[in-house]
Amino acid sequence: MTSSSSLLESSEGNTDRSTNTNVSLEASQAVDTVKVNPQVHPDCPYLYKIPEGLHRYYQPLSVPVQAITLFVAAWIAAASTWTRLAWWQPLSILRGFHSAPSPIKLASFAIKVMTYFLLAHVVLQEVIARPSRISMETLLQKYFLPSKFSKYRTIDIPGMEEGEAPFSLGVHFLEYQHAHVKNTTNEHRFDALYLQHGFGASSLSWLPVIPSLVHRLNARVGLAHDAVGFGFTDRPSNQKWYTSKQSARIAHQVMRHQQQSDAEAGKRKAVALMGHSMGSLAMLRLATQLPAETFKFIILSSPALGINNRKVPPQKGDRLSWIRRNVVSPVGRKAQQTVLVPVAKYLLRRIIGTNGSWKTGLKAAWGDPAKVTDGDVLRFSWPAIGLGWEEGILRFASAQAMQQEDELDNDNTLMQRVLELPNTKVAIILGSRDRVVTSNQVRRFMKVADPNGKVKIIELDGLGHDAFEEDELTFCRTVDELLASVGGQD
Repeated sequence: MTSSSSLLESSEGNTDRSTNTNVSLEASQAVDTVKVNPQVHPDCPYLYKIPEGLHRYYQPLSVPVQAITLFVAAWIAAASTWTRLAWWQPLSILRGFHSAPSPIKLASFAIKVMTYFLLAHVVLQEVIARPSRISMETLLQKYFLPSKFSKYRTIDIPGMEEGEAPFSLGVHFLEYQHAHVKNTTNEHRFDALYLQHGFGASSLSWLPVIPSLVHRLNARVGLAHDAVGFGFTDRPSNQKWYTSKQSARIAHQVMRHQQQSDAEAGKRKAVALMGHSMGSLAMLRLATQLPAETFKFIILSSPALGINNRKVPPQKGDRLSWIRRNVVSPVGRKAQQTVLVPVAKYLLRRIIGTNGSWKTGLKAAWGDPAKVTDGDVLRFSWPAIGLGWEEGILRFASAQAMQQEDELDNDNTLMQRVLELPNTKVAIILGSRDRVVTSNQVRRFMKVADPNGKVKIIELDGLGHDAFEEDELTFCRTVDELLASVGGQD
């Protein structure tokens, strides 16, 4: 990635027109290419279909290939079952037997045929029919970003440590401008609405509802980025980037860049923050980074709170800690990189690369499984064509086991800190049929973190873990209700 903040957008005009985008490849080199025309998915007017020729799933082998594979499998099985046969004439057994064939050998033959056939089938799929994995450079040059609101920008994130140089990170995010507010002198209530997705998803999860939320909240702009490890945001090797702390820092920079590009916005006076599931932690952290005078309206949808409180770092001088850090950890990392990671990557690709796998997963999360649409599946599975998708998921999972970087890595402390902020209102929306993060889990957590009951909790009947995707209208009306309840800004 270059350090320049070049902006790359998908077409927001007529989808019958190809999009030409200048892609920054080197510091002083740009490429202008005619791309494939994006086609809108019928279930979502803002979402594009996967480019033709790219595949989210393993493709079925052709009938001739399967027939040849079965023939070879039978050949090898026969030669290894009836050892008197020559390898070049294994099927001579079919010309007749002088005596009835042994049932045991016939069973062995059948088992071997199926085993060899399935093994060969898997290997061939890996070689000639595996799911597509393309780099962001290829996606931008030859194809297009996944939605009408998609943008890709290289953003400089301040260093993690004092004196550390800024880090350039390519970030994919959604940006929806409230045209009525932008093109008139009408006052907006919120300078920005920022949304953060949960585990296994991307910013595309918010795609169907972001226009409605922006208009209902009367926000100037709606923003949502792909957290590191998901979607099309870059995947650095440093695990620290795969945490809610860094996701909040990325969100802050996306907001700052948008503010700088919008001269009339001035200083932000009010923002609305919405986090879903694990994304709720990033939005709570973002609230702690914003100026005290900024009014913050925070809505958490099925928040994953108190589920993964990372361990506190051991005290200095702990001998067991020294042994673990200098002996056990290096050996474990070596084994992880050489054995566990390759196996896990393959299994992950196999699981999500099986046709129907994404839909099965979403049905488990939806309150009513029958309401999962092809558009829902596409929003979740689109990013899987990105190169390094498996590594991103595994790095994110590994990062959750890291020791705490600061006290806000404790969810209870984080929530209490946010509730102590001035000019801040927090509300929670739950689904009564959420089997991923149950309403009882959230209520138990909030009894400890918010003993005075400052946070309003609304439970939506019949909805599951992804309420804003399952029933957009009900979710938006609930947001209206919560917004009305906060009254004026403090």
